[in-house]
Amino acid sequence: MPLTLKEIYKKLTEEKKIQDDVYTIERGIGKNIFVGTSRDGFPSILVMLPNVSSEKYDSIALNGIKTEFGIKCNYQIDSNNLKQAVFNIVMCTDKSSVLQDFFFDFFGRFFTRMENVSTKKLKDEIDFIRELFAHQKIPSRETIMGLWSELLVIYLSDDIETWSEKWPAKTRSTFDFEFGHIGIDVKSFGGNERTHRFKLKQLSNKTVEQTLILSTCCKEDELGLSVFDLLNQISGKVKDKDLLEKIEKKTLFLTGPNIKEVLRFNLNIAIEELRILEGKSIPKIQEGTFPSSVTDISFKSDCTDVPMLPFSQENQKQLIKGTLNFPDQ
Repeated sequence: MPLTLKEIYKKLTEEKKIQDDVYTIERGIGKNIFVGTSRDGFPSILVMLPNVSSEKYDSIALNGIKTEFGIKCNYQIDSNNLKQAVFNIVMCTDKSSVLQDFFFDFFGRFFTRMENVSTKKLKDEIDFIRELFAHQKIPSRETIMGLWSELLVIYLSDDIETWSEKWPAKTRSTFDFEFGHIGIDVKSFGGNERTHRFKLKQLSNKTVEQTLILSTCCKEDELGLSVFDLLNQISGKVKDKDLLEKIEKKTLFLTGPNIKEVLRFNLNIAIEELRILEGKSIPKIQEGTFPSSVTDISFKSDCTDVPMLPFSQENQKQLIKGTLNFPDQ
């Protein structure tokens, strides 16, 4: 298994002496992506350009990440001989381990799917990070549990690219997944009871013929997986680069860049408890029992005794076809 960019950087700094005015580098991804240490001693990722690019951009510095475009500089690789080339260079100028982890993980995924990256595409990605930091907020426990559960479904699916495609890019979509006439919401519970909070319109949605709930247990576990761990697992399975970019960016918008501070959950328990429930079978408030002027109703419902189906290969096939039959009650 190839080393990650962070592992390459760690090995580089342990084995080689850093020189002034020289980028000490090692090959990272493909032929043109390198990992190195800047002239100021910062962790760096360098994209070697075949020549001076006609795309001109000013340097960008934000929240500990600095990017320089079309820089001609000295570098050293594999030997003591100095060479010179033109690079686009991204540096982490913050000593925080959290930010450095984000730096290597984010750009590791980016350059894996975009090995032959143009200067403009790199600039667009930096602008995305700018937006990410500008809207940085601490996500709630419920937000992380919901996101983790949705990523779990994608990770466990047999047809991972189809489920990835059906996961909406917008964070406030009606359903978490939609296949034909089926709308699917993903719910999680953290205690001993399969209790979920619903909005009435979730279970009585007129835009679909059948509403289903994918329900699982998110048990906090310091040795478990974070959303970023699941994201990395998914990244190794999804071949479509556009789908992968959508998944990564939606995940980062919901979590922010604080990778180490995100909760971890037990994977085995979540897999064991993952079930399919039919919306019409879930105990709920009955329409007509309250004034029509009362809207946006939400409630908790204990789903322990609701009929359930496993998230099996056969049931997944039926979901993708847009139909899933529950046994008659």
